[in-house]
Amino acid sequence: MEEEATEEAEELLRNLATQARENWELEVEVKVSQGEAYDVILTLIEEDSAIRILVLGAASGGEGPGPLVSQLAGKVSGGMRIPITVVP
Repeated sequence: MEEEATEEAEELLRNLATQARENWELEVEVKVSQGEAYDVILTLIEEDSAIRILVLGAASGGEGPGPLVSQLAGKVSGGMRIPITVVP
């Protein structure tokens, strides 16, 4: 079941990467990782110096921006080597 979910995620991301290339001439690298989102993202940023910015989508509604945005916003105050952009 885990392997199937990974394959589905990779297929979805490949399709989105194709759209980004075709519509905006952006080169996209697809990575699928397992684990807690916060930890996985920080590890990827630390390991890949080519990552220059992190763009996150905030949750809509009155509950706040979402747990991942909140966790990473706290990290920014501690210093992060790249900027974080949060979009609605």
